[in-house]
Amino acid sequence: MSTERLVGRSQCPKCLDTSADNLALYDDGGAHCHACGYHRTGSGASSSFNNLTKENFTVSRDFNLSACFKSRGVDETTLARYQVRAFVSERTGEPYVGFPLHDKTGALQTYHYRGTEAGSLNRQFWYDSGTKLRLPVFGWHLVNKSKADTVVVCEGETDTLALATYLRARPDVVVVGAVGTGFARPLAAWLSARLDKRHKLVLAFDNDKAGREATAEVVSNLRNSRPNLKPLQLIFEGEDVGAALAAGEQLSLEATVPASVSSFLSAPQIAQDVDDFILAYNSKRAIRLNFSPSLDSAVRIQPGKLIGIIGAGGCGKSTLAEHILLETLNSPGARAMMLSAEMKANEVGLKLVSTKEGFGYLEDEWLRSATAEDRKKLRASVTAACARFSISDEFGGMSVEELEQAVQEQIAVGNAPDLVVVDHFLAIAGELENTSLEQTAKAFKAIARNCNTCVVVICHIRKPPTQGGKRTIYRPTMADEYGSGGLGKYCDCVLGVAIDVRQSELLVETVKRERLGGKDVDVRLKLTNWQLHEVSSETPGNTYSYDEDDSYE
Repeated sequence: MSTERLVGRSQCPKCLDTSADNLALYDDGGAHCHACGYHRTGSGASSSFNNLTKENFTVSRDFNLSACFKSRGVDETTLARYQVRAFVSERTGEPYVGFPLHDKTGALQTYHYRGTEAGSLNRQFWYDSGTKLRLPVFGWHLVNKSKADTVVVCEGETDTLALATYLRARPDVVVVGAVGTGFARPLAAWLSARLDKRHKLVLAFDNDKAGREATAEVVSNLRNSRPNLKPLQLIFEGEDVGAALAAGEQLSLEATVPASVSSFLSAPQIAQDVDDFILAYNSKRAIRLNFSPSLDSAVRIQPGKLIGIIGAGGCGKSTLAEHILLETLNSPGARAMMLSAEMKANEVGLKLVSTKEGFGYLEDEWLRSATAEDRKKLRASVTAACARFSISDEFGGMSVEELEQAVQEQIAVGNAPDLVVVDHFLAIAGELENTSLEQTAKAFKAIARNCNTCVVVICHIRKPPTQGGKRTIYRPTMADEYGSGGLGKYCDCVLGVAIDVRQSELLVETVKRERLGGKDVDVRLKLTNWQLHEVSSETPGNTYSYDEDDSYE
C-alpha cells in the first residue's frame, strides 16, 4: 500500500472552530490542513507540504464529468461556463475533477482538484504541483465578463454549480464559490476590493456552525472596509444550498435577510440544528447502566454528553467509571477510549477482566500463585475484554488537543468511540488556576460535541478536613471540586462519589442533573466480587468517617 494515501478527514486542531473536516489524514500518520497550513509530519510523501502537493494532472477525455454532479442537478452548460474539466493523475491514473481559480482580471491561475470515487466526488483535494497561491473564490471570471448586479457567494464549488444551474435564467445574477469557510477573511478582502457600487452581495453559506461563523466574519470585515456594502443572507432549510435544491426546495433571491455578525439563528437554521441533533442522537444508542437502575434513569451515556465524576481520593470514582466503560464494551459494536493518568494499561485491563468475570485477578493471592497456563488464559480474557478498547497511560503525555486529534483519527478509520474516559481532569489541565480549568472543561465538551461521543471525566475534590487521625468526608458538591466553575458550566451531568467503608458501599449522588428529563439520584452501590450492584436508593445522613488507609481502587 502506498504510504501517502488519504484515509479520511477530521477537524483541524489549529482552526478548530472553522470546519469539521479541514484536516486531511494520510495512512503514513501525516496530516495537513489546506485552510490554515497546519501540518503533522508523516513517514511517507505527506512528510512535507511540498511533496504533498506534487501531484501532476493531465486532461482526460475518457471520464464522464457530468455524472459526478448528476445528484446535485448540475447541467453540462453550467460546467462549461465555469470551465470545470476532467483530469487524470499522472502518478496513480485516478480521475479527478478540476475547478479553475482565476485572478482578479479573470486569468486562469490554478486548478483546485477533487478526487472521485464510483463516479462521485470524494473528500480528497489537491492543487497544482508547487502551487502556493490560494485564491478564495471559484467562478470569479464570470463576474468580470457579465453585467450582473447581484453576486451570490456559496460555500464550495458543488453548491456554486448547483445554484448556478438553478438560476441559469437570471442573467442579472452570478454565483461564485468560497473555497471553504477557512477562507472567510481573505474572501472578505477579495470581495471588498473587487465589488463595485452596483453590486448587491448575497451570502449562501451552509446552515451549520462553520457556515454561520464564516458569514459573521465576512460581514464583520466588510463593515470595516466597505461600510456601504450591506450583505444579504439567502434563507433555505437544507443543510446546504445543494442539499436544499436536491430536496426540491424552491429558493428565491427575494427570500433574503440582512447578513449579521451575531450568532442568532433564523428559523431554518434552528430547524436544521434540531434535525442534526436528532440524527446524532439516534446514530448511537445510549449505553445502559445495568448495574444500577437508578443511575441508568438519571445519566444518559450518549453522543455529545460530558459527564463528570467527582470525589476524594480512593472513594471509588475510577471503579464507577470502569463499570460505565465495561457496560459500553458489552454493547454490541460499541467502542471506547481511555486517557489514564492514574493507572497503567495493565492495571486497567486486569480490573476490566476482574469486573467482567467477577474474579479478583489483582488480588495478591492469585498473582503469587498464577501458573503459565493461568497467565495464558488471562491474556486471552484481556484480549477479548479490550477488543474494542484503546488506552493511553502516559502521565501528562497528552493534551486535550492531542486527545481530540486521536479521537478524530479513530473516527477517520471507522473506529469511532462511543465513550471516552479521562482519568483524571487535573492531570490533563496541568494548572489549578480557574481560567485554565474552565478552558479544559470547555475543550472536553467540544470533544464530545465535535466527535459525536460521550466523554466521562474524573476529577478529585479538595482534601477534606481531618479529625483525630480520622478523615470525615462530606458528600462532594461542586464547591468542593477543583475547576468547579468549568465542569459545572460545561458538564451535562455531574455525579458525586463517596464511600461508606463500614458498609463497603459507594454513595453516588447527582451533584448536577441533566437539564432535559434529568433526575436526581442518591444511591448506594455495593462492590461484591469486583462487581458493583445497587443495594438501595436510601442513604442515612451525609457524613461518615473512614481510616486514611481504607479506600476503593
